[in-house]
Amino acid sequence: MVIAALKRSSSELAARHEKIFPISKNAGIAVSGLVSDGHQIASILRNTAINSSFVYNREARVAHLSAATARKLQVSFLAFAV
Repeated sequence: MVIAALKRSSSELAARHEKIFPISKNAGIAVSGLVSDGHQIASILRNTAINSSFVYNREARVAHLSAATARKLQVSFLAFAV
């Protein structure tokens, strides 16, 4: 058995980042990988949740949040692929 680990740099840029983002009272996300990508997705989800709360006067359903995010990310991906 071999166990390997990467020693993190002690600089402030290599500091540990929070990877759990609250979205609304009933939803949140956890990300792995680049935290900046997680911030963008959390921002999309929060805006969708706020809009849903304003329009329907209730908390956004998780299915609605995930579908809206998938539509947004798919459109963004297709725009960059062309």
